[in-house]
Amino acid sequence: MRLKVSVIILLSLLVTGSQAKTKRSFKEKLIAFLDSSNVSGTDPRYIALPERPWRVVLGNNTEQLNLTMESHSEQPSANSLGFNSFDFSMTVKPPLGNSIGLWAGYRGWGLGYSVSLTGNKGINLSFNISTPTNGVNVSAHRFEFSNPSFALHNLKFGEVDLDDIESSGEALSEPMKIESLVLDAYWVFNNKRFSLAAPYGQSTLQLRSVGSLIAGLMFYYQKFDFSQNKNFVIAAFSNNVGSLKVYQGSLGVGYTYNWVPARNWTFNVVFMPVVSLLNKVKYSNYEIEFDEEKASDEDPFEGMVMTHIGDVSHHGKMRINLDTRAAISYWWKRFSFGVVGQGHRFITSFENTEVKLFDWEIKASLGYNF
Repeated sequence: MRLKVSVIILLSLLVTGSQAKTKRSFKEKLIAFLDSSNVSGTDPRYIALPERPWRVVLGNNTEQLNLTMESHSEQPSANSLGFNSFDFSMTVKPPLGNSIGLWAGYRGWGLGYSVSLTGNKGINLSFNISTPTNGVNVSAHRFEFSNPSFALHNLKFGEVDLDDIESSGEALSEPMKIESLVLDAYWVFNNKRFSLAAPYGQSTLQLRSVGSLIAGLMFYYQKFDFSQNKNFVIAAFSNNVGSLKVYQGSLGVGYTYNWVPARNWTFNVVFMPVVSLLNKVKYSNYEIEFDEEKASDEDPFEGMVMTHIGDVSHHGKMRINLDTRAAISYWWKRFSFGVVGQGHRFITSFENTEVKLFDWEIKASLGYNF
């Protein structure tokens, strides 16, 4: 019995040792691949790797979103409130968002998570892959907002002209829900001497000043949902639109330059005209009714019911926009500091409604390599 047990133990140790060896071999191959993916085929006079591959980053994001939706109505049956005509505009401008988070990864491959400090309470997620040749950045945001401003002009009820109405502050009885997803990818042509990962991902070091042609792809998604029953007034003046989804897909070619004025410093700028091949707005229509059984003396708005009756998609014309961004990177021993700034603009119109969306973001980071 003891012999059998010993044999079993011996065989187990041999198998375990073999597996461990296999795992170590696979790990070594994986590390070699990740290391070489950053410098394979590059000129060592221009691009180098940080000595220590693992990296932890403390980051701070400051961002601002500004959405303006304008609509015109001359159909009393379409706006649910009986007005013969009006011009309506709504501006969604949440407070300046400020979030802090951690990112961890190996040679530019990693995952980060951040939480809001002020302004927009919600969830922020990010994922990025960065190499000298190409890279992918994905970010997602979700939060709620209660204070859009809106204005009504040229109000006419029957034959009576009414005064203009402007409102700001607590304009919504229930907060609207806002979601966004941004996917940004790039391809650098002069990848032998130029690394966009140096100023943006800091997974490589740019040793000399150099520029490159660059191709880029961006997918942008934004959702504004104000279809809660108590927000019927806003929906009614928006031609019974209760939620709005914006999609944009762009391709572009431009130029980028890394300026290295001194050792460990890199300044980058990207200038890239882009063509928006996908320029789509999907809006959801709602029927607004009053249910006396749900109403109460304390809150008569409880009786308002918004029922989804269908979706309409509008494909806008192809547009030419400009994608610009800038970055600064500095290394000191194991520490690195970086600042990145970029913006995005979206404009489209459908039927009697126009949507303008602009957002910008500045990221500051402090990294430590080990």
